[in-house]
Amino acid sequence: MIENFRIEYFEKPLEDYYKKLVYDFNHQSNVLLSMIGYGTMIIDKNGNIKLLKEKIKEVYSNPLPKLDEDTIIEQLSILSNRIHNLQVLADNNDPYFNHLYHLP
Repeated sequence: MIENFRIEYFEKPLEDYYKKLVYDFNHQSNVLLSMIGYGTMIIDKNGNIKLLKEKIKEVYSNPLPKLDEDTIIEQLSILSNRIHNLQVLADNNDPYFNHLYHLP
């Protein structure tokens, strides 16, 4: 965090993000959409991150694929656990709350 801005940097090759994009979309995860699609790029020396951002937005402009019932139940359980953990951290004014809140 710098002057109330969350800063993230990327160490992986961009090809890994393109692969992750297909996997995430097919599994209804919007991490890349949130992080890169809606994020602000500070440095993009050759325009490759801009191209990735455009591709992410293009992919997520399509309807998400349907999940099977077991996966839906599993995802609801994960979400419920995350909300419970956040509530406990918030109630205890735990500094870890801000970190957990921003995790996918």
